[in-house]
Amino acid sequence: SIMQSIEDFIIHYNKKLQEDEITEKITSILKGFNERQINLLQHLNEHRNETVDINTHQNKHRVAYQTARTDILGLMEKGFLTQMINGKKYEYIPNTIAIKELFSKIRQRVNTNLSPLN
Repeated sequence: SIMQSIEDFIIHYNKKLQEDEITEKITSILKGFNERQINLLQHLNEHRNETVDINTHQNKHRVAYQTARTDILGLMEKGFLTQMINGKKYEYIPNTIAIKELFSKIRQRVNTNLSPLN
């Protein structure tokens, strides 16, 4: 029914608003990370067995290949991703321990409203 569709939309919309608010808080805490990198880390924190590649990141965020590559290589340099070759394609495996520790620190900062992490 139309009413059910409207209710479903409102629930989805409110969930997206909450996700955006959380991302905004995390962005203010994490200096040196952009919103796309934070979204990727959040996704990998929730889906720990997944890998990521540059094309997927590029398509998801609708950015240039070089921008997606810079995002992923930046996370690799910070120790959150490890590069591997799968055939002719580079894939990046999450460092689940480092990502989990990062989000643990973020939760502490959000809950206590402390200064940004560097």
